[in-house]
Amino acid sequence: MIVKMYFLNYVPFTFDEVPSVAMDDPEVVMEANKNKIITDEQLYKSSSYLTEELAMPLVYELDLENPQDLPDDN
Repeated sequence: MIVKMYFLNYVPFTFDEVPSVAMDDPEVVMEANKNKIITDEQLYKSSSYLTEELAMPLVYELDLENPQDLPDDN
């Protein structure tokens, strides 16, 4: 599955699903293939780590360099 992954200092913490229309776009597929695969277990461990360190941007208010790059709250 192709998703838009969010990172904090290279630590993945959440993702947004990519619309099915975009998954059929060859450019999107090519870009996705350039990136490493992150498993559910890796995402769980890294987001748990950030939460334990009080650094989970979705839970705690942090001073971030690019807060506009966070996922929407919908």
